[in-house]
Amino acid sequence: MAEMIRLRIVWLLSGTMAGIVGVPNTETMKFGENMYRRCTRFLVPIWVGTLLLMAPGCDSGEPDGGEDGNEAVESASVGEQEEASGGVASEETAQNEEFQPVEQAWWTQETIGELQITLRDEEVIDVLGEPTESTPPTRRAVDGFYVNQWQYPDRGITIELGASEKMELRSVISIEIKEPADLETERGIGLGSSREEVEAQYGDEIDEEMSDDGEIVAGSIYGGIIFKLEDDVVREIFVGATAE
Repeated sequence: MAEMIRLRIVWLLSGTMAGIVGVPNTETMKFGENMYRRCTRFLVPIWVGTLLLMAPGCDSGEPDGGEDGNEAVESASVGEQEEASGGVASEETAQNEEFQPVEQAWWTQETIGELQITLRDEEVIDVLGEPTESTPPTRRAVDGFYVNQWQYPDRGITIELGASEKMELRSVISIEIKEPADLETERGIGLGSSREEVEAQYGDEIDEEMSDDGEIVAGSIYGGIIFKLEDDVVREIFVGATAE
């Protein structure tokens, strides 16, 4: 193939020379051969370079579409990344908002002596020892909880424990103290404290509608601290819920 191309070029050059100067064919063939050699030595690199420059995309090594195309692709990629990251951030925000821990009611964190709502049964034993009396776990119809009482009559303390399953570890759901208990709440109220002292310490939490001459309800009957009074003096303290 290469030899045929060479002969074709030599023939064209020879014919061109013969038409111009009228030289015989033998001489023109020699002229064509010489011109071909010169062309291949000097002109071929120029032709190759020209072809490369004319080829699409060869001037910059860029694929079809050039810089504008690349910018469009990059913009699309950035947009997709931003959209994806924005979607992930939104989802995480929604999850964080959905699963924010519920703040514990203030009365569950109030202590009476070393006792507190949510203490585990073994923790109660660490504080008070084994109960003098106890009732078997009974299932409450209202919520399905299994509850039982631990009583310490010589200390004036009754603890109610609850669990969702009968054999599960139980935790304190209510505390009741009466004479001769000498325990005080975290705010310094104990048996023998006056109405005025209770109101001074728990004024912001007192439910006026549920309170009366015989008791002060701090929180509510669905969860709080109830101070039972005689002659405006605290005789019993209950922590927990008296209504379901």
